[in-house]
Amino acid sequence: MTTNDILERHVFQAGRRLISEDEMKPEAYIIQSGEVVSYIIENGQRIELEEFGKGDLIGEANLVSDYPHFINYEAITGTTVVKVNRQDFEKKMKKHDPIVKNILKNMVDKIQKHDKRWTDHVIKTKYEDIKATKIVDHLLSGMEGERREKYREILLPQFSVMIKALEELKAQERSEKEQEQEKNNADDHLAKETVSV
Repeated sequence: MTTNDILERHVFQAGRRLISEDEMKPEAYIIQSGEVVSYIIENGQRIELEEFGKGDLIGEANLVSDYPHFINYEAITGTTVVKVNRQDFEKKMKKHDPIVKNILKNMVDKIQKHDKRWTDHVIKTKYEDIKATKIVDHLLSGMEGERREKYREILLPQFSVMIKALEELKAQERSEKEQEQEKNNADDHLAKETVSV
């Protein structure tokens, strides 16, 4: 089987989605031309994660795993891609040792878990930046022009740090409350067992 036997070319217009979040799409795309952005929707807001261009591969994990996508991919410009589907990929993989296939699958699973943690971190950071931007813009609502931009440039990093610190404190408080609740539940359970004896 030659490369031409498994590769199918597609063209996506700007704004068209290649892969959607929660979609089970066992195929990947190699970008031949154009640009693609990955993003998620969090709390009703679009948060862009990364841009891809010529030669980049997207959706490759779904060639060997059965997880739904957790990221959207959309063409920024007119984009030409080559599609590789799982069936054709598996035909190619049959020629290789089963141990190699198992190693590849395990590697992909680990990468997906890492990607999910990275995505969650990016979301948290962007969400904090959005909150900081809203606060600063509100504070500077009476200013205009260069003065506003100068103040915004100075204040935004400071407010981002403050928002991050507040979010960390809230997370710590939630964790402490959860630990306290677990302790109380364990004490209640122990007291009930003592009474029943």
